[in-house]
This record gives sequence, structure tokens and C-alpha cells, in this order.
Amino acid sequence: MDESDVLSLAKLKSLRGNPEVLASLSNPHLRQLLQEIDSAPNPTQALKEAMSIPIFIEFADACLATCGLDIVDKPR
Repeated sequence: MDESDVLSLAKLKSLRGNPEVLASLSNPHLRQLLQEIDSAPNPTQALKEAMSIPIFIEFADACLATCGLDIVDKPR
């Protein structure tokens, strides 16, 4: 794994305390989707497919914004 793909502890802590991220995670459909991505035989493909699902896009956007990362392309 490339170290540039790893979040710092500070950024992980900011995710944990972000109200938007927490609100998204209260949705059982999003939690189920995240579990499916995590356990998929091809997580990269599952993640690409999830990027067309509005609730996942909102969650990803909140995570990126919280970490101070730019949202480059929104495939909506």
C-alpha cells in the first residue's frame, strides 16, 4: 500500500468527530453498503460501483471535505 493512501491519525480523529460523517453512518443502508464493499471479492470495483449511489457519494464527499481533500470529479 502506498503511504500517500493512508490517512494520518489526526485526520482519522477529525472523521470520527465530524457531524456530517456521523449522520451518514447512522443510515443502515450506507452501513450495509460499506460492509459489502469491505467484504467484496474485488473491493476496488465495488467502490467504483458505489460511487454512483447518492448516499455513498454524500458520505464520501463529507469524508473528503473533513480531511481537507479536494473533490475532483463527482460522477452523478
